[in-house]
Amino acid sequence: MQNNTVTASIPRRKVWLVVWIVLMFVLLVGLRPPSVHLDYDVGIWTLCARDMNQGGLLYEDIWDHKGPLVFMLYSVVYRLVGYSPVAINCLGILLLAVLAVEVFFLTRMLFGRFAGAAAATFLLLAGVFPSGQFVGPELMMEVWMVPAFIAALVGLRRRQTSLILLSGMLAGMAFQVHGVVGMDIAVLVLVVAAYTIWVARESLRQAVGLVLVTVGGLLIPFAGFCLYFHRLGALPDYFNRWIVDNLMVVKYGEVAYGFDSAHALVLFIRDEIVANPVFWLAAFTGAMLMIVLIARGHEEGQGSQRRWEAGFLIMWLLFAAGGIALSGRYYPHYLMQALPVAAIMAGLAAKHTHQLLRRPETSNYARSLLLAAGVMLLLSMLPRIGPALQKWRGVLGGATVQRPAAIAGEWLSHRAAPGATVFVWKFHPLIYLKSQTRPVNRFYSYQYFDQISLAPPSKFRSHLSSIWREDLRANPPEYLLIGRQAVLDTKKAMLALGMEQLLSESYVELAEVAGYRIYQRGGGSS
Repeated sequence: MQNNTVTASIPRRKVWLVVWIVLMFVLLVGLRPPSVHLDYDVGIWTLCARDMNQGGLLYEDIWDHKGPLVFMLYSVVYRLVGYSPVAINCLGILLLAVLAVEVFFLTRMLFGRFAGAAAATFLLLAGVFPSGQFVGPELMMEVWMVPAFIAALVGLRRRQTSLILLSGMLAGMAFQVHGVVGMDIAVLVLVVAAYTIWVARESLRQAVGLVLVTVGGLLIPFAGFCLYFHRLGALPDYFNRWIVDNLMVVKYGEVAYGFDSAHALVLFIRDEIVANPVFWLAAFTGAMLMIVLIARGHEEGQGSQRRWEAGFLIMWLLFAAGGIALSGRYYPHYLMQALPVAAIMAGLAAKHTHQLLRRPETSNYARSLLLAAGVMLLLSMLPRIGPALQKWRGVLGGATVQRPAAIAGEWLSHRAAPGATVFVWKFHPLIYLKSQTRPVNRFYSYQYFDQISLAPPSKFRSHLSSIWREDLRANPPEYLLIGRQAVLDTKKAMLALGMEQLLSESYVELAEVAGYRIYQRGGGSS
């Protein structure tokens, strides 16, 4: 009789799994429909991938201060399907789904299947809410980092050094996506040491040995990429553009960007955290339940294990928040770094809530209160659903309004020859992608450029100014575009770069298109 019950329950589980997958897919695509345009940063990485596929060498011919795996993934996607903004946005949905599966397994390992399913659901829903660029390194690095934690925990429990080494290698791959993942890597190293001493009751010597194994795994991907770029003759460029420039961004980024980090943090909390209770409420509830978890662990004789699990999650959340704040700037997509641990806490909160509702002693008042909280949480999503549906109608109906940069790029595509050099003040990558032209400079993150003449003196500013000055003098662009918002700053910044005389002597204004004044070197047609 028992066998029949088990056999009958298997198809039911499969049906619910299929229903859950379909529902999550509809919600994901509905809340984050594939756009026909690329966001700013995604456009920069697309430019790098385009040049790589045309024979350019990363960090020497083209570069941005991100890890090589970002550009390599974009390069593969565009090599397979061609230039397709929709394909890249669909890639974001796929990566988010992969991350949800990884979070499910990690949460199930710690707190059981129910908590794992709840954590995966929360991650999928919360993952599409942060505004701004979506298919970015913050999401990509967590796709590597979560399995690194899984490998470490399994290796520690089974005393398998090979899995500890694998966890370090996976974390090393995450580092080749984005440098801020170093905060998560610090948690990984601390977890290996703490578990060995606290839970396994091993000696300090054994803990140090496992930490060294983890660090050895971290160094393997780095050594592999060093060898790869050395064979291409671009090892100094890889080290300087990826490692050194990122350190300069962290040290001088706030000055170069002209941001007040305290004010930016206030706006970030107001516009993103408070506006997304589905994110912060569940994370806060999960953090509070850590106390309950520790207390119940004492009652069940599992105090050490429960304290370690609680400490792991709290430490991960704090370090992820440190990664978000590392550069002194706060963007919505930075929430991706804290999303996995917030999802795990949400899964734990759902598990305890479910257990509370099933207890006979739970009053109807408590059940009603919890039900009301769930309804309020769902209603908090509605403000995001409306704009998403509007965006869908625009995508399906072909009525999406093109951005000014896209319009300027289209205009330029009918005049400039493919591959022509263009310099854009108030840079937007869509101009280059639409016109099939290329920037005069090898460095694609032009957002620094607008602050070069305005920010206080710093090593970071001097470093970037020298790069711009070198490339502009060596290769004056065939076309120069100045955005309407940049007109007041143009003369001062031109002086800073030595470009003012070049503009007055060598360029003729052709037209103003979508807020961009377009100049051509020498005048005439291409």
